[in-house]
Amino acid sequence: MNVTPNKLTFFATTLVLALQCALPADAATVVFNNIAASPPYYQNGGGIIGTFGSQSFITGTSFTPNATGQLDELTLGLFYAQGTNSVTLRLSPDVAGMPGMPIWQGSGTPAPAYLQLMTMTGIAGPTINSGQQYWIEALETTPATLHFWDQNNQGDVGSIIATNVFYTNQLRYALRVGIVSVPEPAACVLLLSGLIATVFAGRRRS
Repeated sequence: MNVTPNKLTFFATTLVLALQCALPADAATVVFNNIAASPPYYQNGGGIIGTFGSQSFITGTSFTPNATGQLDELTLGLFYAQGTNSVTLRLSPDVAGMPGMPIWQGSGTPAPAYLQLMTMTGIAGPTINSGQQYWIEALETTPATLHFWDQNNQGDVGSIIATNVFYTNQLRYALRVGIVSVPEPAACVLLLSGLIATVFAGRRRS
C-alpha cells in the first residue's frame, strides 16, 4: 500500500480525535460559583432541610451555568445539624421561574459543621446548557433529620426556595457547579467513519 504524507496526516489526526471520543472527560470546569475562596465561605443564614414527623422542609437555589457540559461536581454550603447525616439533591431545569421535572437526583453527606463544605464529585449527570437556568434542591426522606444550607456572602442574588417557600431577588444559597466536556456523539461517529473509510480505501488500493 502506498501511503502519502497527506494520507498519513489525515489518518493520524482522525485516530487522535477518535481516541479523544473514547477517553474519559477532563477534570471538571467550574460553570457557576458564589462560594468565597477562603473562610468564611458563606454567611450564617439560610434554609432548613429536614423531616419532623409529617412535616418536610425543602430548600433550593437557582443557578445559570456559563458553559455547556455534563454535570460532574457540586459543592454546597450545606451542613449537618442532627439525625441521620444524609441529604438528597435533585437537579431540575427552570420552568416559568420554578423547578420543573427533575433530570438528576443523588444522595450525599453534608459537611459536619458550619463553614465546612459539602462536595459531591464524579456525578456523571445530565448535560446542562450555558445560559439556561436550573435549580438544585435539597430534601430529606429520613425521619428526624435536620440540616442547614446557608446563603452566599458574595452578593449573588436570584430565586430560591427557603424552607418550602419560594422567593425572588434573594441571596442564593452557597453553591459551586462543575461540568466536564462531553464529545458530541455525531462528531465521534463522523471521525470514526472517516478512520474506517481511510483504512478500507488503503486496502483496496494495495
